[in-house]
Amino acid sequence: MNEPRALAKNTRLHPSSQQDHLNLLPLPRRGRISGDLESAKAVQWASEKLRECNEMHSRCLYKEDNIWRPPARVLDLGWEEDRVRIIDFGSRNDRYACLSHCWGGLQQCETKHTNLELHKTEGISMTSLSKTFRDTIEFVRRLGGIQFLWIDSLCVIQDDVNDRNREIAAMCDIYRGCWICIAATAARDGSAGLFTQVPSEYVGYTLQNDFAGENAFFYKPISHHSFALTNGMQGEPFPLFTRAWVYQERRLAPRIFHFTSYELVWECSTATKCECGKAENRDLLWKKTLALRKDMDGMVDFWHDQVREYTKLDLSRPSDKLPAIGGLAQEESLFRNGRYLAGLWEDSLVPDLAWYADSYEIKNAKPTTWRAPSWSWASISNSVHYIKSLRPACKVVSAVCKSADGTNIFGEVVSGALTLSGHTVEAHIDINAWGSMKIRTEEGVFSAIDLDYKPDEVFQHLAQNRGEVLCLLLGHTRYDPVSIILKPVSGKPNTYERFASYMEEPWDRISYEAAEIRTITII
Repeated sequence: MNEPRALAKNTRLHPSSQQDHLNLLPLPRRGRISGDLESAKAVQWASEKLRECNEMHSRCLYKEDNIWRPPARVLDLGWEEDRVRIIDFGSRNDRYACLSHCWGGLQQCETKHTNLELHKTEGISMTSLSKTFRDTIEFVRRLGGIQFLWIDSLCVIQDDVNDRNREIAAMCDIYRGCWICIAATAARDGSAGLFTQVPSEYVGYTLQNDFAGENAFFYKPISHHSFALTNGMQGEPFPLFTRAWVYQERRLAPRIFHFTSYELVWECSTATKCECGKAENRDLLWKKTLALRKDMDGMVDFWHDQVREYTKLDLSRPSDKLPAIGGLAQEESLFRNGRYLAGLWEDSLVPDLAWYADSYEIKNAKPTTWRAPSWSWASISNSVHYIKSLRPACKVVSAVCKSADGTNIFGEVVSGALTLSGHTVEAHIDINAWGSMKIRTEEGVFSAIDLDYKPDEVFQHLAQNRGEVLCLLLGHTRYDPVSIILKPVSGKPNTYERFASYMEEPWDRISYEAAEIRTITII
């Protein structure tokens, strides 16, 4: 364990020595970090935060008879010291912890059909688990009061599609209903573990001062700027925040312990606190609850903000694009008046269509494997933004989506069709020598468009269809019309796919005043 280091008696920080102690600041004793996340001091700090939340936070009140569906299986940590076992848990109502971690690297142990019974009867040796899993088990045991732990790769049968789909459908309940979530926030994969030895300059130095008659304590401050959800997307120093699945895990779990590179951080629905005290309640803004969104416009903006943040994040399996946010969608459905349709909502469908991929951020081609209809943001692999305050100018005639398993509308989909009635203008695509695309109408209007993905796929379509496209007016902002650009689907009359969007400028605006009103289907 790293203890605060005492400088020599009567030491002063002269300019020459300041180079060695750059950015050191005085620190009150109450804000000293443990310096070792495995230490008794760190566990004591965590226990105190858990007790405070349980006794004092009415918003975080845990109900033993909670309404959330428990996981089908959990790890029993009270079986043997050097082994854990899987038990069926679906009908029980005991407290359990969850682990939030980065998949990747060598998965030393997973539960499959071939070893499920062995994991139940003979248990799993601690030596066969990754360091992150071992550290989590040790911490939960030392925390006390929790005998059961849910880890996705061990508690979900990895080679059983039906079991995986069932547990994904229950992800909202699993994380909402846990007693505590352990987050391996600084670990890139399972080999990193939870516990870190913190450099001594962050733990601090005691400066003995005979002149003042008292000692001073100095430390190198820990940067907390990237801990806010909206700012912590770059992977440094928190790799966990770059993962798409973790986005909903962090929002759904009622209480979280983050194991960072320097200290423990506590998050719950009432407070955010860290060992050094600098992060106290500063990042609560991202914890906005849906219950606080009392008007429909606020609800729509809230969902759009979540999609914008979520689409910046990484997925190991592209097919998880919709399932990995399905828990948040399931929660939001309690406050909605319409169906959930592949990432969009029936009661705000036209504003939900006003997403776009920023031209400066497009990095990925159109996915080779279909995972969502083209009108859904989930059909592309780029981050998306939304045009705000859209007043719809088209009408929804019908909207259908078919889920992959026939039941979970918040998971994977296998088909989707949207029929709209609105003003349309036929146009052509022009490509200049630099590959820049613009739409050209019969009136001679040239306007730049925002492609949904890299232009490879678009070029192929243009070669086959002589550049013929259809512009559909979605609606208007305060000043400008907003359109989506569609390409015809070969062999399917009056059926189109979306491939771009267009927010028109005053100097190159398409005229929809005399445009034909058509009813078209987008797939």
